Amino acid sequence: MAEEATNENLTIADLQTIVNIIDTATQRGAFRANELKVVGSVYEKTTAFLESVSEAEKEAAPEAETLEEDAEDAEEGGEE
Repeated sequence: MAEEATNENLTIADLQTIVNIIDTATQRGAFRANELKVVGSVYEKTTAFLESVSEAEKEAAPEAETLEEDAEDAEEGGEE
């Protein structure tokens, strides 16, 4: 039986969904007391990762805009 290779990627949106699922499941009492430490640890790590990605995107956005403006200025200068 051959296994099909899949090229599935985990996205930032997937990670946010995981955080939401953990939050909802915890509120509904889906975890036993002895499981909460592990679940909380995963929740905190994932949340911290998402926050760092968000901060990196915010820092990169102005740089990307500057590069786009520089490219547009170069194109306009070449048309003269």
